[in-house]
Amino acid sequence: MKLRNATKYGPRHIAALAIAVLFSALSWAQSPTPEKAQPLLPLEPDFVASVNKQIGQIDSALAAIPAMKTILPGREDLAKDLVETRINRYWAESLSAVAALATDIASKQEAGYDVSEFLPIVRDYLGSLPDSIEAAGSMPGVGKKFPDNSASVVDVAMFDEQLFLDAAFYDDSSWALKRGIDAARRLGLDTSDDESYLTARVEEVMANASVFLDRSARDVENLKAASTAMPEDAEIKAKLSLANARVKRTADVMQNNIALMAFLELSASAYKRQLVSVTGEVSAESLDAEVLQSLFADWSLVITDGIRHQAPGALLKFLIFVGIVFVFVQLGKFTELLVRKAFASSAVKASALLRRMVITASRNLVIILGLLIALSQIGISLGPVLTGLGIAGFILGFALQDSLANFASGMLILVYRPYDVGDMVEVSNGVFGKVERMSLVNTRILTLDNQTLIVPNNKIWQEVIKNVTYQDIRRVDLTFGISYHQDVDVAERVLREVVEADDRVLKDPELNIRLHELGESSVNFIVRPWVKTIDYWDVYWDMTKAVKQRFDAEGISIPFPQRDVHLFAGEPAVKSFVDSVSVDRTHTNIIDNDAPSDEDDG
Repeated sequence: MKLRNATKYGPRHIAALAIAVLFSALSWAQSPTPEKAQPLLPLEPDFVASVNKQIGQIDSALAAIPAMKTILPGREDLAKDLVETRINRYWAESLSAVAALATDIASKQEAGYDVSEFLPIVRDYLGSLPDSIEAAGSMPGVGKKFPDNSASVVDVAMFDEQLFLDAAFYDDSSWALKRGIDAARRLGLDTSDDESYLTARVEEVMANASVFLDRSARDVENLKAASTAMPEDAEIKAKLSLANARVKRTADVMQNNIALMAFLELSASAYKRQLVSVTGEVSAESLDAEVLQSLFADWSLVITDGIRHQAPGALLKFLIFVGIVFVFVQLGKFTELLVRKAFASSAVKASALLRRMVITASRNLVIILGLLIALSQIGISLGPVLTGLGIAGFILGFALQDSLANFASGMLILVYRPYDVGDMVEVSNGVFGKVERMSLVNTRILTLDNQTLIVPNNKIWQEVIKNVTYQDIRRVDLTFGISYHQDVDVAERVLREVVEADDRVLKDPELNIRLHELGESSVNFIVRPWVKTIDYWDVYWDMTKAVKQRFDAEGISIPFPQRDVHLFAGEPAVKSFVDSVSVDRTHTNIIDNDAPSDEDDG
């Protein structure tokens, strides 16, 4: 910087520069000084022995494989399959052992141990993994001819089983290679070749699996259609079951490979979208922003295409459905009006519950019939609907047993009509009142003190039903008592005059007035006139009042209860009894046995 430019900086700039230099110096002073590299720890003898044992097992397994391959040409069918299965198991075990060995060595190196003596061995093993996998066998689905629809169930099942056995070995070897790559990265080894091989392997298998999944999904649809057309065909059902299992197992293979693609940082959105669209299963692993965007685009395209091609037909079907329902609703109202008029003009006596049920049922049946016709016109099969309703009714029958019992009792009440709306009844547990409303489940009764009681019909039907107002006429039962000293003929004449003076008393049946009994304190008459049921209580109360007034006018006394107590003189207990008991002489006659009896005087 030239000196003449220094004049551009004032004292504030110089101070700021000095502070910056100071902070830089402090930061440099506080920064940790690099420590000297710590010496590597020697490996424990036990660990070394364990590693050597693992290496020996891996070498033994790898050495046994070529020997077993030499005997394959002489084997056929089941024996050949057993040998191949054993070879694949040896390969899988050796590959997993290599990955485990590499992981153990990497963990020790990260812990500060000297693993240099084993690094070349691990490097050689990891470097030979791709060649080992290739030597083990081909990838699932590669070069295999898919069985056609004419193949037998056994052939298809055997093909699937062998295919997914190969897929299981492929999964095991691929994940072993993935773990080996992880360990190699931790050891600082070059993994580019292994990653390139795994990438090519995963991409090829995913492409094959994608085609296989589409083909299997089409088979499922075709076999479903065939099963619908021939529901009794056992072979079609077996092939459909195999096809469904093939879709599920192929989807599992693809899910495993999607996880490997994520490890290799490969895009798997297309395969995720395919899995969701084919299987209909959505998981956190199968969805991401790109997949969601693609799915929404596909769905919007399907909806748009459906609206463009199917909307006119759907609209026409909807209008037909609405029109049929509207017409039958109006027919239901007209039917209800006709039935209501028929009940109003008919001489047949029917309960209010029966009338209401028939009127409502006639309207609803017409509407339900119209609804079924409308559903059939828009292409909905009525068979499954009716079957579903039957099953639902069967289930509800078990769940609503008590309600159904009340319903059955309501039907019996409707048929036998022990009471109707407006009747005065006494039913379950002494419930007494006026029937206010009836249904097939319960009866609502209004008591005389204006309480509403809801009684289940089952409780009513199982008890004695007393209908007070069922008959048009009813007998009023009255009892009047007179004193023993009164003239019974006069009393009977007065009672007859009082009763016959009431215009509400019916001539037929005939009035009945009789001296009924000689009571403890009175001579009792019964008075039993017949009246209309609606006049019962008015006659009962008015006649009771009229008899009392006429008895008073005629000088006929209505006695109160009396009791005669006889005391015998000379007994020691008499005085103590009289002293201990307060006697009301207005209501009790105490008679001495030496005094004359006043029993004749009343």
